[in-house]
Amino acid sequence: FNALLDFYNEVYATAAIPSDWNAALMIVIPKEESPKEPGALRPLAMGSAAAKVYSRLLLGRTVEWLGVEEGAQCSGVGRQPAEYIFGMARVMELEAEWHQGLVAAKIDIRKAFDMLHRPALLRRLKQALGDGPTYRSWHNMLSDTTATLQTGWGCSKLQLDRGIRQGSVESPILFGWIASLILHDVKEWAEELEKHGLLLNPGKCKAYYSPHCSSCPPIHVHGTLIPRVPVLEVMGIQFRVGASCSELIAPLIARGRDKFWSLKHLFRARTPLAGRVKLLDKIVGGTSLWHYPKLSNLERDMDQAILCLMSPQREVLKLEPQRNHDDLFHM
Repeated sequence: FNALLDFYNEVYATAAIPSDWNAALMIVIPKEESPKEPGALRPLAMGSAAAKVYSRLLLGRTVEWLGVEEGAQCSGVGRQPAEYIFGMARVMELEAEWHQGLVAAKIDIRKAFDMLHRPALLRRLKQALGDGPTYRSWHNMLSDTTATLQTGWGCSKLQLDRGIRQGSVESPILFGWIASLILHDVKEWAEELEKHGLLLNPGKCKAYYSPHCSSCPPIHVHGTLIPRVPVLEVMGIQFRVGASCSELIAPLIARGRDKFWSLKHLFRARTPLAGRVKLLDKIVGGTSLWHYPKLSNLERDMDQAILCLMSPQREVLKLEPQRNHDDLFHM
């Protein structure tokens, strides 16, 4: 342990990043069946494990200086994606009560992770951290990176001069920090994003207007109209003003049901019942129930959720006719 600690301390003090830390092995997998264009392929990168440990150590010294500010519903220690569900559900409830004319926009940035301008990112980091060993380490890790692309057609060497570092632990935090600095107004976004190598994708952006909003003009970005949608989909849940909790949970209930039947060969196998029920709780419960505590009006529709969970449980218990099912609760 001491030898590893001394090694990382030396790298940090000198900012001399080993060359193989900036080299990644990259493969591509299809996003759809029979892809016909590069956009239908998703790159996956594998890098040095030692570099990932060092990146995490650097993040520990960096995050407190960045002042990352996300939405209030997602900020703070211990917050999770379900907080975003609560924030959106609560906004819709208040709009249904107050009739203030809510407008919500869903923004898509074209090839965001791949097009980020690294010099702009490094300038921001230098402003936040100063010209010290932490910044110099980030500079050397982001300035000269390469990848070996391995496909069925051969092997290629790529020079990666833009975008996040594929497969690196710091990439989501640094990208989220940049996004939080420049995203303030829809029309200003398009201009400010270009300075950082990013472009809005108007074709995938959406705008939701409350039924109580009567004076809001259409939103245009670079002459392209942002389409108006009847519901705003967030993490698979379709939000709209006046929607009941039954409408909100229906997609995730359906997803849990589909997950059960796709794995029925495991849930209905001739194996011990306790193990199958634990697997059911982990997979189906995790698919359908992760957002439930964040929906404030869930009590009114709890019966529907219980019936949804009882359906796959009955299928599991059908294969145990000789057993007292009450024993299940004592395992």
